[in-house]
Amino acid sequence: MEVVAAQAFISRGTLARVEKGDPAVSFGIYASVMQALGLIGPLSGLLADDQAGNDLQIERLPKRVRTKKVAGAYTAADDARSTEQTDQER
Repeated sequence: MEVVAAQAFISRGTLARVEKGDPAVSFGIYASVMQALGLIGPLSGLLADDQAGNDLQIERLPKRVRTKKVAGAYTAADDARSTEQTDQER
């Protein structure tokens, strides 16, 4: 029990919870224990070529949105320009 816990980088108490099937234990812990027991290969190999997952991540990336400048609207950039002009006039 100690050897498996050490190989999975978890405590013996967590390993005991895994053995009891505690649903509060994260899936990653279960995967680490399975890897320590030799039931699955390296976890990096599971997701190495996940094209569907990559496509989903790309869809979730924020889109760059440019706001249209309304005629006569005042912006912080306008304030910076007017400060520069005032400084140059002095």
